[in-house]
Amino acid sequence: MHCAQRLIVFAALTVLSSSGFANTILTFDIPGASGFDFIPQDYGDNVTTSPDGNGFLYGGTKDTPNITVEYRAVETDGATTDLPDLSFWDFFYGDLLNVAFANQVTGSGYAEIRLLPAVGHAVTLNSFDLGGWPAADRPVETVRVLNDSFGVLRDFTPWTARGNGHDTFNIGITSSTPIRIQWGLNAVFVGIDNVNFSQNNGTVQPIPEPTTWTLFAAGLLGLALLRKKRPAT
Repeated sequence: MHCAQRLIVFAALTVLSSSGFANTILTFDIPGASGFDFIPQDYGDNVTTSPDGNGFLYGGTKDTPNITVEYRAVETDGATTDLPDLSFWDFFYGDLLNVAFANQVTGSGYAEIRLLPAVGHAVTLNSFDLGGWPAADRPVETVRVLNDSFGVLRDFTPWTARGNGHDTFNIGITSSTPIRIQWGLNAVFVGIDNVNFSQNNGTVQPIPEPTTWTLFAAGLLGLALLRKKRPAT
């Protein structure tokens, strides 16, 4: 293999490895939880097994030991009030079972899940699901993915939560600093499920998924062109 070919293959493999394969899925399957219970703030922290030491259940490969998760709701109807918890519900958020939602938001506001990588690591937000209560469509002012300075990385506004089924938001953003998922206006009527994230080593800055796959495709194309030009032996 020529040096140029080796470089292209290495670049393609580097792009693939940056997206991460070890992942955790927050399914919110919390044994003993009932309606309106708060989601424990340590649910999703440093996951290496399912059930973990607290009996919490997860999907994925359960291999994110250097990622922690925070939950909060923010009331914006009148004065802005920070509410440091999300709540649990088991059904009727579209067709999702066991979700997190902003029960404490009585007017308008939003819910937030924050993924925090440890120093020297990065987190990739792969995807998440949203559905509407009670099995009814709900208009939602905002569904956004933000960096830790509240800069917008993805914005799906305006969007309506589906009561029949659910919507999956495929993200594919990697960051060495925290990533925030926010959804709101009628945050109490919209539940989140199957928050899928991965752990990555190193310090990777947020990169939109289309850029990643464009680079990978370019690497493969370059490899194909080099092989085509290689003289027969």
